[in-house]
Amino acid sequence: MNHYMVNPSCLAVFLSGDESSAALNLTSGPTIIPIILNEFPKFVGILTSVYIFRMAKFYTMDTEQVIAKPWYVTLHQLADYLIHQLGGGKQTVKLSNIINLHKGGTLLFVLVLMYVYHNFSLDAWIYLALHGSYGICWVLKHLFFRDKRWERKVTWGSAIFTWFFLASYWVAPWLLISDPPLEAADSGFYASGIMLYVLGLFLMIGADGQKHFTLKFHPGLITTGMYSSIRHPNYLGEMLVYASFALISRHWISWVILVVWWALFFLPNMLMIERSVSRYPGWKAYTRQAGFLWPKW
Repeated sequence: MNHYMVNPSCLAVFLSGDESSAALNLTSGPTIIPIILNEFPKFVGILTSVYIFRMAKFYTMDTEQVIAKPWYVTLHQLADYLIHQLGGGKQTVKLSNIINLHKGGTLLFVLVLMYVYHNFSLDAWIYLALHGSYGICWVLKHLFFRDKRWERKVTWGSAIFTWFFLASYWVAPWLLISDPPLEAADSGFYASGIMLYVLGLFLMIGADGQKHFTLKFHPGLITTGMYSSIRHPNYLGEMLVYASFALISRHWISWVILVVWWALFFLPNMLMIERSVSRYPGWKAYTRQAGFLWPKW
C-alpha cells in the first residue's frame, strides 16, 4: 500500500515562505504517520511544560493568598483554570465530549499503532483488549450515570489542552508497540495485569454508580457499600486500571506519566472532596472507619 511522502527539504522551503519553491513534492522518504507518532511524546512534554509554567506564574500572582491556602487547594484552582478557562473567551465545548472522544477513541488509536508498526504480538493484542475495553466502558458509564463535573462547558483553549494532556495516556501503547520488548513475558505476568485491570474496573464503575444513585436520592456523606472501608474507591479503581496498562507496557516512562497524573490531579481532587464533605456530621468517625485509599478492616 502506497503512502504519501513529504520531502523534508521541500517542507523547509515551504516554511521559509518561498512560495515559488513551496510546492510539496511527494517523493520517497519517511511516511507522515510514523513521524507524527515519533514526535508525539514531545508534544506531551511541551504541554506538561505549559502546565508547570502556568503553575509557577499562578503561585506568584498573589503570594499571601496562596500561602493562606492548603497546597492542594491552589493546585486544584490551577487545574480548574487549565481545564475550563484556558485562553479566555466563551465556554462552548462540553468537557465530557472531549473526554469521551479520547477514551472511546483509544481502541482505534491502538489499532492504528499496530498497523503502522506492523506489531500484532500478544503484548499488543492484550493491551488493545484492556485499554480499548476500558474506553468503551467509560463511555457506557457516562451514558448510564453521568458525572456532573464533566458536563461543564469549557473554552476552546481548555478543550485542546485537555485533549493533549489526556493523550499522555497514549504514550504507553506507543512505547509498547513502536519498540516492543525483546523477550516475551510469562503467563503469570499477563495474568497479573489482567487481574489488576478487572479489579480496578470493578471498583471504579461500582463506586461511581453507587455515588451517583445515592446522591441522587439521599444527598450527604456516603459511608456504606463500597465506601464503607475506603473513602475513595472510585479513584483507587481508576489508578489500578491505569497501573495495569503501565505494567503491560513494560516501560518506566508509563509509570512516570501515572505519577504525574496522580500527583497533579488525583490527589488534589481527593483532598478537595474531603475538604467539602468534612462538614457533614459523622465525618471524623467515618475517617476512623474507612481508609483514604486502602481499606480498614
